[in-house]
Amino acid sequence: MRSSLKLLVLCGVATFALASIPGAAPAQDAAAIVKERQTAMRQQYRNLMAIKNFLDGKGEQAAAVAAAAELTRTVPKVPDLFPPGTGMAPPEGKYRPKPEVWTQWNKFLAADKTVVDGVNVLDAAVKSGDKQQIAAAFTKLDTCNACHNDFQERIAQ
Repeated sequence: MRSSLKLLVLCGVATFALASIPGAAPAQDAAAIVKERQTAMRQQYRNLMAIKNFLDGKGEQAAAVAAAAELTRTVPKVPDLFPPGTGMAPPEGKYRPKPEVWTQWNKFLAADKTVVDGVNVLDAAVKSGDKQQIAAAFTKLDTCNACHNDFQERIAQ
C-alpha cells in the first residue's frame, strides 16, 4: 500500500514537472498559442494604426495614448507567444514564423528589445502630442520590421 502511494505521488510530481516544460505542448495547445499570437499581432497592428491616425489628423490623441500604452504592455511579451513547437502555419493568415525564431533565439530576443525600445520612445512622443516627435519615433520604429524581416515568412499559396 505504502509503495503504491509513493508511486502515485511520484507520478503526480513527474506529470506536473513535464507539463511545466516549455516546448512540450500538445498539438491542440500549440494551435491555441498560434491563434493567441495572431490575435496579439493583429491588436498591435490596430494600436499602431490608432497612433498613425492621430499623426495623420484622423484620430484623437487620447486613442493614440491608449494604443501606445497598450503597446508598451504587450510588445515585451511577444517572445512568450513563441514557445518551441508553435512554428506551424496558422489556420488563417499569410505568414508564419521562420525556424530562425527558435534557432536564433537570442537574435529574436534582441530584435524584440529593439522594438520595445522603439515603442517606449513612441509612447513618450504620443503622450507629448508633438506630431514631429511622433512621426520620427514611428519611422524609427519601422512598424514591425525589426522582427518580421528576419523571422517571418510568407506561406506559399
